[in-house]
Amino acid sequence: MVSKSAALYSRDYPYNHPLRGELPPSAAAHYVVHRYGAAADTTRVLDVGCGEGRNTLHLLAHGFRVTAVDASPANLRVLREAVASRGLDAERLGTCCGDFLAAGLVPPLSHDIALDVWVSGSVILPHDGRSGLVAFFRRLHTALIVNGLLLSEFETWRPRRQPEALLRYFANATHGLFDIEHSEAEPLDYLPFIDQRLRLRSATAEPQGLFVVARKKDAAP
Repeated sequence: MVSKSAALYSRDYPYNHPLRGELPPSAAAHYVVHRYGAAADTTRVLDVGCGEGRNTLHLLAHGFRVTAVDASPANLRVLREAVASRGLDAERLGTCCGDFLAAGLVPPLSHDIALDVWVSGSVILPHDGRSGLVAFFRRLHTALIVNGLLLSEFETWRPRRQPEALLRYFANATHGLFDIEHSEAEPLDYLPFIDQRLRLRSATAEPQGLFVVARKKDAAP
């Protein structure tokens, strides 16, 4: 059975908010380049819910090997076209179109780092609920090597939570699969690029998300 989020995004259209401009690389992608750029050639990154590939393209440009996963064929077409037009090494890119919540989409123990950029909290949770969110983190845990790294940019729109509450929610949803090494509040970097009518603003300030660096535990509890 296909998850609700995959069924929605598998329709042949790009990212489901009307974009106004090209999204720049996110905090997670910059973190990977800064911390692991010297080992880019041997570092395998999993970009789950890659969209049109803003982070995948950035990582490829810095020599990483990337598996880009998305339920939208249109998004992956845009990504592959961008790789060709920018003259990036297509041999370093693997694409996987399908439902990440389905078992077996990504081989176990196959990646050093996984990116979850506004996917778990803003796509999986609203459409597949808490059980889908837990399953999502279990799939990431399976795909990572022992002591692999998860970089998550996490938010929950309904209800909107402050960073401290977001961290508690994230930790509970991962069910002890990861050790959180670092977390910090960050703005939702995509907000300036979506249609003004779709922005859900706080009465006092822009909504905040959370950037989390988490290390895979050796075994699931």
